[in-house]
Amino acid sequence: MKLSKLGELAVIAIVVVLVVLCVQYTKRTYYGNDGVVIRAESKPMLNEVPVEVKATIAEVHGILDDLLGWGADEEFQFTDSDKEQLKDAVDKMDGVPPPSSDFLREDLQNAQDLLTFGVMREDLKAIQYAYRILNDLDIAFNDYFGDKVWHYSLAGAGNGKNVEKVRKYLNLTDNG
Repeated sequence: MKLSKLGELAVIAIVVVLVVLCVQYTKRTYYGNDGVVIRAESKPMLNEVPVEVKATIAEVHGILDDLLGWGADEEFQFTDSDKEQLKDAVDKMDGVPPPSSDFLREDLQNAQDLLTFGVMREDLKAIQYAYRILNDLDIAFNDYFGDKVWHYSLAGAGNGKNVEKVRKYLNLTDNG
């Protein structure tokens, strides 16, 4: 069966529309408990996030990017200087006003808990998880041009499919 040029264009148009719809759906969903996909209607919009929160996200992400970004985490040693910078990041997170979005509040609390635990126990994985949360938030709310979306945030860029991994890790650190 041979399609006319008009038929071919119609098929291409339908495929393009379906791809755009799938991308939009993915941007507005996250993976909830037990991997169940939940539509994220309450994801905060850019203009709903206070300037102080955006600034803290950018500043702390910048600290972590300097310490861990671009493969630096492979040689990370928890030197005295590194620990001081991480403690500074924790202090900055302490000062952020609580946002109205439940998703953003959970993301920021997770990042703060991970940073605090990571500094206290010199736990690189905890620091990496916090870094990934803040990376996703910085992309979403500060137009940070990151080369990777980690999907560790409910409110930020990506679909949050790794949030459950963070929750489980935090639960393990609370119990251990």
